[in-house]
Amino acid sequence: MNKSRNFLIAALGALALLAGSCSSGGGSNDDDDTIAQTTFTATVDATSGTAIPDQFTVTIAYQIADSAFDATAEYSVHARFAGAVSSIDMGAPHTLTEGIQTGSGSYKVNIPASGLPAEVKTPYEMTFTLEKGVGETLATSEAYTFIPGPLTGTYTGDVHHGSNYYSYRIPLVQYGNRVLGTDAVYIDNSNIEHTEDFDIAMTVTATTSTTSTLKGTASYIGSSGKTSYSGEATVYGGGKRIVCDKYTVEGSTVAAGSFFAIKNGTSKVSGTIKLPAGTDTSAAPVLDGMEWQVSLLFTFAEGDMSKNSSRYVKGLWPTGANTITYTVENVPEGTFYPVFYIDTDDDGPSDAGEAIGLYGCAEADTIATMDTIMNHKEAIDMSKIQALSVGTGETKTAIDINAAIIPVAP
Repeated sequence: MNKSRNFLIAALGALALLAGSCSSGGGSNDDDDTIAQTTFTATVDATSGTAIPDQFTVTIAYQIADSAFDATAEYSVHARFAGAVSSIDMGAPHTLTEGIQTGSGSYKVNIPASGLPAEVKTPYEMTFTLEKGVGETLATSEAYTFIPGPLTGTYTGDVHHGSNYYSYRIPLVQYGNRVLGTDAVYIDNSNIEHTEDFDIAMTVTATTSTTSTLKGTASYIGSSGKTSYSGEATVYGGGKRIVCDKYTVEGSTVAAGSFFAIKNGTSKVSGTIKLPAGTDTSAAPVLDGMEWQVSLLFTFAEGDMSKNSSRYVKGLWPTGANTITYTVENVPEGTFYPVFYIDTDDDGPSDAGEAIGLYGCAEADTIATMDTIMNHKEAIDMSKIQALSVGTGETKTAIDINAAIIPVAP
């Protein structure tokens, strides 16, 4: 009996020791096991290589080597982005539970309300470090890379402020559903550039295959005081054009205000425009000396071509000419529909004798196709129109358009 009782006591004691070595929760500190090497992993809930989100959920697991562990020291995890010169901290460090040598858990890292500092390189490269005290790095995670959001870019456009008219250049950056911008440059009537302390904060509220809708505010402080723009903006063609039709001055809505900006690109599109054989450009309505335009449209679906236009080029039609060449500069990447027209009375290319041309559309089909577009008809026969795909930094040549002359209505 004594031997059996002693065996039972020994067995229960062993079980008690085993139970004491297990830890529930975020970590453990086991004095009986030797930890020779520090290990550390940090994973994020966003796929490397995709557009940068506005917030990350970070999951960590760590084990600190005996030689580096001090139960009274502070251990923390730091999120950093690669900078032009050195890495840049992202928010406050995540402090680990004191006295825990092995653990795991998760926490949030948010992009600041003002966005990332200008020193952060793109594509964005994010890493996490496990540190002891101040500045002693024990381990570094793998690097995660992210590209800017699709609405990121430098936009150029115009602002109508009361009776004044300015040209702007505005850099915007997208993080998740947030679109931010600062330090816009405007060009006054004397063609002098001025840098404004511009602050843009918008949120993407809806998207389709061709547009994004944003709501938010923008403000700047100029010589006449603070102007605040607010309301809803529509971004066409995957981020190339922004339209916003109202703004406020010190809280009061100014209905006359408007804002639009067209994204700059690095590509070029060129070709020839040819009028029908035998066109008399001196006959009424006279085409000689009239303004012509080639626009690269994102889509025809919105009905209003002026809102769908990305980059464009204008000129005056040479006297007696039947053919001209054109080049559109600073084209962003995307898919476009090149359109040519001469509008003699500034009401859109819809009057008899005016010229219109669609890339890839035969002269005989141009008039019927444009009628569905200009008159906002729902059934637009897009099969007659050829789309043009433009990549970043690409030069597209021989994008030729055979124009038609709008006939007299029967």
